[in-house]
Amino acid sequence: MWSFLAPWRKRKQSAEQWSLDDILWSWSRRDHHYLADSFTGIACLGATGSGKSSGPSQHIAAAHLRNGFGGVFGAAKPDDLQMQLEWCRRAGRENDVVIFGPDHDIQYNFLDEEVRRSGPGRGQTENIVKMLLNVSEIRGRESGKNGGGGENAEYFANAKSENLRANIDALSMAGERVSVPSIYKMIMTAPNSMEEMRDPAWRKESYCWTTLMAASKRETNPERLLDLDNAATYLLNAYPRLNDRTRTNITSSITGTIDLLNRGALRRLFSGGTNFRPADIAAGKILLFDMSVKEWGETGAIAQVIFKYAFQRDIERRNLKENPRPVFLHVDEFQLLTTSHDSEFATTCRSSRVSFVILTQSLPTVWSALGGGDKAKSDVSSLLGNMNLKIFCANSEIETNRWAAETIGKKRQYLIQASRSGISPYARFTDAGTVAPAQMSASVSEHIDFQVQNSDFAMLKMGGARNDYCVDAIIYRTGQPFHATKRNWMKTTFHQNAKR
Repeated sequence: MWSFLAPWRKRKQSAEQWSLDDILWSWSRRDHHYLADSFTGIACLGATGSGKSSGPSQHIAAAHLRNGFGGVFGAAKPDDLQMQLEWCRRAGRENDVVIFGPDHDIQYNFLDEEVRRSGPGRGQTENIVKMLLNVSEIRGRESGKNGGGGENAEYFANAKSENLRANIDALSMAGERVSVPSIYKMIMTAPNSMEEMRDPAWRKESYCWTTLMAASKRETNPERLLDLDNAATYLLNAYPRLNDRTRTNITSSITGTIDLLNRGALRRLFSGGTNFRPADIAAGKILLFDMSVKEWGETGAIAQVIFKYAFQRDIERRNLKENPRPVFLHVDEFQLLTTSHDSEFATTCRSSRVSFVILTQSLPTVWSALGGGDKAKSDVSSLLGNMNLKIFCANSEIETNRWAAETIGKKRQYLIQASRSGISPYARFTDAGTVAPAQMSASVSEHIDFQVQNSDFAMLKMGGARNDYCVDAIIYRTGQPFHATKRNWMKTTFHQNAKR
C-alpha cells in the first residue's frame, strides 16, 4: 500500500505555467496526478467519520491552492469556513480569499449580471429562467415538493418556465432592472381573471400592466416585439383564463422560491448591487461561504447554489486563450448542494479547465437529494461516470460498496486447494510404524470474481489517534493503470496531519 504525498522524486515541471503535464501530487514513485487529470473530475465517497474531509479533501485542496487555482469551496458544516481559511493560509493564498455572507461586504445581483454581461448570449431570457429554476430545485427539495405538481410535475415545470419567461421579457424590454423584487411584483400584480384584466382600476394600480405598456412603447426591434407579444398574450389572456387551482399552483411554485430571495439576508446579497463576480474566480480569487448549510439551513443552501450555478455557467464561457488559469469547484457534503445541472457541468469541465471535486457519504444520499426515482439515479450515474478519479474511503453502505466493487470490476482469479487425508485403512503396520504414507491431493480452479469485495471497504482505516492519523482509501482511475499495481486501482493512505 502506498502513502499519499510520499516523498518520491517528482518529474521536472514544465516551463509553461499551468501546463497539462504539471504534476500536482504523486501516488507512488511512477504514478502521478497531473494537472490534466484534475480536469476530469474527482469524486470521494465514504461514511461519516471516514476521514474524507481531513484526508482526501484536505490534500486535494492543498495541491490546487499551491498551484495557483482560483476556486469555490462549499460550506456544509459550521467549522468548514475556518478549516478552509487554514488551508488557504498554509498555501500562502490568504490575500486571494473572498468571503460571502451576511456579515461581509460582498454582493452579487445574479439576475441583473446575466442581463448586463458582455459576450455572446448576453441577456437571453432562457438563461435567466434556468438560473431561477436551478434555485427552485433546492427550494422544492426543502419543502418536500421537489418542484411540485405530483403526477403533473412536467406540466407545472413547463408552466413555471413559461410564466417566468413572460415576466422577464416584459421587464427587460421595459428597461426595468431584472431582479427578484421586480419579478415578484410582476407575478403578484398579474390579472387573476379576464374581468380584472379589463378593469381600469386594476390597470391603474398593476405593476404588471404598467410594465407591459412601457415595453410596448420602448421596444423597436421586430424580433423582440414578437417576444413581447407572446409575453403579453400569456400574461393578459392565457394566465387569467386558467382555473383558480392551476393558476395558484403555478404562482405559488414560483413565489415560494423568489419570496425567500426577496427577504432578509438573501435580498441584500442578491438583489442589490454587484461587487464580486464569478469571473473574479477565474482571475485567481478563492470564494468561501460564511453561510454553512447546517447553520443557515435552506437560506445557506440557496445562497451557495446560486453562486455555484453562476460560476458553472460563467466558467464555461470564458476565453481560455486569454486566461488559462485552472479553477476548482470543491464541494463537501455534495448532497446538500447538488442540482440536476451538475451532471451536465461535469461533461464540460475538461474543456473549461475546471477541477470538479465532490465528496459525499453514499449513492442513496445523493439520489434522495435529487428527489429519488429513476431520473435521480440517471443524473447521479451520469455525474459519477464523468468523474475519472474515484476515491473510496471507509463505508458500510451496501449500495455504494456494491457500486464501488462493480466499478473496479472483476478479474480472473485462481483458487488453489490442497488436502491431506488421514491414515489409509489399508496401511500395513510394523514395529517401526506405518508403511503406507498419508494421501495428499491438490487442485487449482479458475473463476471470475470482484477484485475488491464489498466488505473490504468497511475495513479501511478512518483516521484519528488510534489509526496514527492515517486515512485509508481505495482509488480508481479511468484510463492508464497504476504502475504500482498494474491495475486501474490501488490502496493508498492520506495523512490527516498536513505537516507530516
